[in-house]
Formats: sequence, structure tokens, C-alpha cells
Amino acid sequence: MPKLPDSFTPADLEFGAPGLVRLPSDLPRVFTGCIRIDRAIAFAATDGYEWVLVDTAPTMWVVVQEAIRVATLVVIPARPGFFDLASIHETIAAARQRDKPFAVVLNAAPPKRDDRESPVVIQSRNYLDRLGIPVWSGQISHRAAYSLSLAGGTSACESEPGSTAAAEICALWSAIARSAEAVQAAHAAAREKHGRAA
Repeated sequence: MPKLPDSFTPADLEFGAPGLVRLPSDLPRVFTGCIRIDRAIAFAATDGYEWVLVDTAPTMWVVVQEAIRVATLVVIPARPGFFDLASIHETIAAARQRDKPFAVVLNAAPPKRDDRESPVVIQSRNYLDRLGIPVWSGQISHRAAYSLSLAGGTSACESEPGSTAAAEICALWSAIARSAEAVQAAHAAAREKHGRAA
């Protein structure tokens, strides 16, 4: 797999044709506003990438439907609270309709105090649990480090590697990686079983 540099900034991007952002040759291609996500994923596979992360707007536009269709795992960020949690039901329905594994990530949550979640996070987890909606056990807290690192063109892991913000992102990435690998292993086992049955 091609190795990404430790960091790059928006100044490193070279804008090309509409809908395509070209990165320096040592960085992966980035497609924006792309309806043919499966094509972008095929390009990434051809280039040797093992991971493709597709970020969409929180809508049910065609591009979101397409992203869910081709996803190995659907990660649904949501702020804790009534209106934000109410807005994820369409995405969850689309993932369920396509038999795609999914999980909600509580994002921009109030930080833990004395290693205890805030009441709104607890209430949000209970609400999602009652509906049978899987929720990541961690949280991404509302922290200045995220805004500051984004403004600087880096991630919290790069700008403040020992910070709580970096630890939250690392924990989320670890959970996503484990989940995606489990899904891929289950798909491989099903293909093997289907092959033997045929």
C-alpha cells in the first residue's frame, strides 16, 4: 500500500477537473461530489490502497445512497441530543435496507468529567440502545484541538499527539479497523461456504 506522508496541508492540493482534487503523486486521489463512488473505490484498489473513507453530507442524496451501497461499514456521526439523533434514522434505515453493518459515533459530545459521561451522552446512548441501534462505546468530545488542528491543515493526532483529542481519534480508528476487518472476514467465510456448496 502506498505510504501517506506524515501530514499534508490544503496548500499541497492541486485542483483539477470539477469533482476531482489531485494530490501530489505520493498521496491518494481525493474525489469530491462524486456520484460514482464505486469507480473511485476501484481506482483506489488499483493504486494499492486497502482503505477508502467516504465522507458525505448528512442527507439522503444519491451520493449518500451510493456510499452506503458500496460501504463495508457505515459510520454515522451524531451529536448527542434529540434533534441530531432524530436526523440519523433515514441513514440507519438505508443501511438496514442494504444489509450494511453500521454504528453511530457520538460526536461533539461534552467531555467526560472524572471519567464519567455527561447526562446528555448517557441519555443518547439509552435512546439508541432502546431502538437497537449500535453505538460506539467511546465518544468524540467537543474540543478546541479539533478546530485548531483543522485550521492548521493537520489532525489532532499530528498537532497534539499526546492529547485526549488524539486518544479519542485513535480509539475510534481502532474500533473502525477491527469492525471492518470482522465484516470482511465474515464476507470471506460466506463466499468460501457458498463456493463449497455450489
